[in-house]
Amino acid sequence: MSEFFSESRLTDTNGPKIGDIPPCRIQPFVTDDEVARKYSKNSEPQLLLALAQEKIQSYQDCIQVYTDASKTTDGKVGIGCYIKNGTERVSETASRVTDSIHENCKNTWQSARTP
Repeated sequence: MSEFFSESRLTDTNGPKIGDIPPCRIQPFVTDDEVARKYSKNSEPQLLLALAQEKIQSYQDCIQVYTDASKTTDGKVGIGCYIKNGTERVSETASRVTDSIHENCKNTWQSARTP
């Protein structure tokens, strides 16, 4: 993970700092996965496109954060993040987190078991 953070081009945000807002007043983030829950990737592509565009439009006045991650069959893991506020891109990054993550985890687990 440290490799990811050292290679990522994250921009600073101007969000609340520790102590600026009492924890009881901080609003939790809203995650809207309604389209993903109601429809599958096998649904009609034009329907999915229309639903996604309608959903994105409904949040035009909010900060939008899009994330994605995947793992290939040979253990390569990649992540991406795109943040925008209105029409302004705030941050965008994509990175391969690690190669052969399965082997790395397996080796770590085996090392931890060795006395």
